[in-house]
Amino acid sequence: MSKWIHASASAIGNSHISNQTPCQDFARVVEESDFLISVVCDGAGSAEMSHIGAKETSAFAIYYLVDFFSKNKKEILLKKIEENKNFWQNESTKIVKNIKKDIENFAINEDIPLKSLACTLIAVIAYEDMLLVMHIGDGRAGYCDNSENWHALMTPFRGEEANETVFLVSDFWDNVDNLPHFIRTNIVHFPPEKPALSAFCLMSDGCEKASFLCNLYDEEKEMFYDPNLPYPPFFNPNVKVLQNLHLQNLTQTEINALWEKFLTAGNDKLKNEPDDKTLVLAVKKV
Repeated sequence: MSKWIHASASAIGNSHISNQTPCQDFARVVEESDFLISVVCDGAGSAEMSHIGAKETSAFAIYYLVDFFSKNKKEILLKKIEENKNFWQNESTKIVKNIKKDIENFAINEDIPLKSLACTLIAVIAYEDMLLVMHIGDGRAGYCDNSENWHALMTPFRGEEANETVFLVSDFWDNVDNLPHFIRTNIVHFPPEKPALSAFCLMSDGCEKASFLCNLYDEEKEMFYDPNLPYPPFFNPNVKVLQNLHLQNLTQTEINALWEKFLTAGNDKLKNEPDDKTLVLAVKKV
């Protein structure tokens, strides 16, 4: 039986409604008996078929991640944290290469330009009191301990230009030594003597203004900065809501439908957001 309660949804942004373009985000969550895998993909706004790219990339990612973790979870528990970090970085690179190959084959079979399928990728595996994250591009992810302290799981990739990031099909594959700069990984592990893992989140950048402390202005230095921290007044009430929905025996479909409504207009920042919004929130059962 799953140890997690979760909600996932995508909501179209106001600019896409105005332009009559589809939502370019896609999220998937898969529950196994003892672990949970979640994926968020955000299609590039400049790529015509990126909504298809996000959907297909998320499907390929789930397939490879479930296969990998089902075969390696016992070994991962036995490894020391630094060994695991190196192992996870190497395996993530292999997984992403397979995903890219499948997207290339999809583009050929459908006669679609590869770059038109451009999207970011964030994946989180939750297992026991451990989180493994892998990402390409921007977006956010975070986690919470049972003392309601929230922390970042990843740092979004930023290019040299404003709002510039990198995508699965971007031109960074030729330099093998530099791949970890683009395919980024992290592991968070709570040992028995520390507060336990209680929740985690991952999202496209359309949700970050409503749910993260980011892009704040330092009046003394007269510059913007990014604390990259989940915002507890956003997440803690939603953790409790999710727990209550579970106690009411709502189905996963019903929970996700309510979550989509919340992402559409749950507060002013979400309601007025021009970009598409995707957010996965998972809470450990008590």
